[in-house]
Amino acid sequence: MDENIVALFAAPPDPPAPATTASGTAPQQTKTDWFLQGLVKMINGTDASLGVTLQVGGLLVSGTLVSGHKYFSGVGAELAAATPGSDETKERLRSTISRLGENFTKPADGNEPKPLPQYIHLKEARFFHVGGKPIPSNNGVWWRGRLSEVGGFCLGILDMQG
Repeated sequence: MDENIVALFAAPPDPPAPATTASGTAPQQTKTDWFLQGLVKMINGTDASLGVTLQVGGLLVSGTLVSGHKYFSGVGAELAAATPGSDETKERLRSTISRLGENFTKPADGNEPKPLPQYIHLKEARFFHVGGKPIPSNNGVWWRGRLSEVGGFCLGILDMQG
């Protein structure tokens, strides 16, 4: 197994949070899950993808984890297709948005490691709430979210059959 992939997940376990702060209130937890961050880092810069379901702000967001590069390429193509105007204008828009994803494919400078990802990118994302059908019900959407806002996750995509 590639040692670089193994190293992504060699983070120490999370330290226990203090029961209360100095003012006597419960501490605010804003720490990003190091394991999920490692999965995102592993996917970024590759063509790999992985089904995930995230708990975010009381909703479940389920879709396919993709690299930032693939996300911006897909969003660029979708925006260009929906934009009125000449083919030249559409191509410029697609190209401009797609270039935003180049940061995910650039190698790290010198001996500096690449910074840890702060955002997660899903394709064909759908949103699930208690007792409801997925939104949207027809097709999934491109979705980008802050890793620090994810409360929990599991591997796999939710699906409503029937």
